[in-house]
Amino acid sequence: MSTDTTNMSPPPLGPEADALDAEIARLCRGAARAAGRTTMPSATSTCSPRISS
Repeated sequence: MSTDTTNMSPPPLGPEADALDAEIARLCRGAARAAGRTTMPSATSTCSPRISS
């Protein structure tokens, strides 16, 4: 078990974080569509963007 906690650090704030949120949301929406939203209802909730607009 690794003791590295870099992946557990909070996301950066600012335009970079907004861009990351948008990219993550886009990827998750694509994955949800590919898997079928009816069979994977948790995909959208798990991958919901930090700031919903």
